Amino acid sequence: MSIKANILTPIEIPETVQVEVVDSIRGTLEIVEVDFHRAMRELSELGMVDLHELDPEELITMACALARHRAIDHYLVSIGIDPHAKLKSLEAEANEGG
Repeated sequence: MSIKANILTPIEIPETVQVEVVDSIRGTLEIVEVDFHRAMRELSELGMVDLHELDPEELITMACALARHRAIDHYLVSIGIDPHAKLKSLEAEANEGG
């Protein structure tokens, strides 16, 4: 036996979100705008997230986390750092060995 509550009111999801990226090493602050709908599509493409069955607050929390990640990637690229360089080199090594 259990008690369950669902939110029935539609929640408006913004097209984009602004993410504040603070670089304490360089002493900079940058506002990056991230496509929030794209973040949600990326979540659904993972195959483990069903956008129609997930509670809205869980979806928004997960999409916000991905948006923050994308904003940090954007910032790192803007200062000349490839945030996925190590991953790319590991993939290249795996392809050479396989």
